[in-house]
Amino acid sequence: MENIMLCGISGNMGRKIYERLINLGHNVACGIDKTLGGQFDCPIYKDFFEVRESIDFVIDFSSSKLFDKVLDFAYVNKVPLICGTTGLFAAQIERAHKLADTVPVFLSSNMAVGVNLFTTCAQILSKNLIDSQIAIIETHHNGKKDLPSGTALDIKKAIESVTDSKAEICSIRGGSVIGEHKVVFLGQNQTITITHTALDRNLFVDGVINALDFLKDKESGFYTTKDLINL
Repeated sequence: MENIMLCGISGNMGRKIYERLINLGHNVACGIDKTLGGQFDCPIYKDFFEVRESIDFVIDFSSSKLFDKVLDFAYVNKVPLICGTTGLFAAQIERAHKLADTVPVFLSSNMAVGVNLFTTCAQILSKNLIDSQIAIIETHHNGKKDLPSGTALDIKKAIESVTDSKAEICSIRGGSVIGEHKVVFLGQNQTITITHTALDRNLFVDGVINALDFLKDKESGFYTTKDLINL
């Protein structure tokens, strides 16, 4: 049985991932978090130098502030990394790509398969609705720190890779909305809107479990949720 380190274990996503891993019979050997509270049957450390357990996988849902240390730990210990942390800097993503030369790295700003299919749909529409203005509207709870969301930025990048049109992003923060993304195509004689709404954070937990199963037999390399989708 593999030993898993869960970074950001005390956060909203971290707690749900921990519960699912335990329910599925996985072994969470330890957690990393600045907050040590919560009901966990594993040690939780504030820093990586405290870790004494042998680790086989690192799952990271922490923050951009911690991510460099996550990368350092994965590199030194030669362990695969699954990261769903949003708001990463370009230099950090570049470092993740370099780490992938040594170990398998799975990185996605949104672990939900449906969101990635949604992004592909937006890309197809953008390629064909060349005379439309395009707006991305993303809504999240008022505790979400990155603005715009990493998913919205990924959608924008996907759209602008196939069209000369620029996609504008409108970000809304409020209430307890888990996550909603809309792409609106404003044409001369028609308007098309596509929407993805996350109803439960377990949607993203499912993606983490899929990523964990996916990486078990993989060699070093850089992977995203798109590698799980058969398009």
